[in-house]
Amino acid sequence: MCNVMVVEDNMNIVSFYQKFLTKEKDINLVGISYNGETAIEMYKDLKPDLLILDLDLPKINGLEVINQLCLLENTEKKCNIIVVSGNSALRQQLFNTKKVYGIVPKIDINNMFQNVIEDFVKDFSVNEFPMKKLTDLLLELNLNPYSNSCSYLIDAINLAYTNNKMLDNIQKIYDIIAFRSNCSSQKIKSSIRSSIRTANRFTSSELLCSIFFITKYDYNKILSPKHFLNCIVYYLNNTYSE
Repeated sequence: MCNVMVVEDNMNIVSFYQKFLTKEKDINLVGISYNGETAIEMYKDLKPDLLILDLDLPKINGLEVINQLCLLENTEKKCNIIVVSGNSALRQQLFNTKKVYGIVPKIDINNMFQNVIEDFVKDFSVNEFPMKKLTDLLLELNLNPYSNSCSYLIDAINLAYTNNKMLDNIQKIYDIIAFRSNCSSQKIKSSIRSSIRTANRFTSSELLCSIFFITKYDYNKILSPKHFLNCIVYYLNNTYSE
């Protein structure tokens, strides 16, 4: 069950959300806030899986709500905000996107909202991401999972783990992470390739061969990002932590 919180001051839109969300069997509407100030405190108390957020709000606008939620340590990696806003000027100021799953203009709410919600719930319903298992593996590969340089690789693994079809177009993974991190796709690509080179250089040939299905004659070759991610996802799905 996906717990959803709504922040919206337009009662007609609130009514639309209530009718739509309460009829969905996999969604539980846990709270509604009508201004940005109470939204932050309510979010801390309710800890929703998904936040549907307007930008043009009384007291504190949605941009500041996003900024403050990004500062909460326990939600830093949680990309769980769907922005629904009719204010194009505020949408253009939305630069802090690492927690933003999707953006829906209110003018298109009837056409786009259901699709974005369905995509989020589908992603949410996937088994919980095995972060500890991944952390242990990255350490074995001589990577620092707590470093900024490795964070893009972790995000890419998370996306591929959630939806393996994304590996059919790895550029899309770069683009999504770039959007969330407010940087270029090329920077994401270069950072991920750098992490793979580090693992390839400093990890034993035995471990590389066992994880990435290569022979001892090939382990000196730099693995492609697609092959690297695919094998990591396979490892996470088919091995068990003690």
